[in-house]
Amino acid sequence: MNDVRFILYHKQSTSGRTRFFRFAHGGVCGFVGLPTLVQVIDPEERPVSSIVPHPAALLAHIQRQLELQASDLQIDHEYREQVDTPNGII
Repeated sequence: MNDVRFILYHKQSTSGRTRFFRFAHGGVCGFVGLPTLVQVIDPEERPVSSIVPHPAALLAHIQRQLELQASDLQIDHEYREQVDTPNGII
């Protein structure tokens, strides 16, 4: 799962405030930041055959790494992006 990134955030239900978790490298993409020279791929131009890990496997991996309980995190199914990097698509 080295080529997958994720963003952890908390949405306050009463105020609408959103807070982002910042990782040790200084960015919001975990566990390592994005490389330089990335560009978001337009959803209509995404490769059709791209294979990605199942979200449940990614969530379990994140929970283990951060030593969190299964109920502490959930996946936002409305947000998924791909970026083009000099070394390929993430």
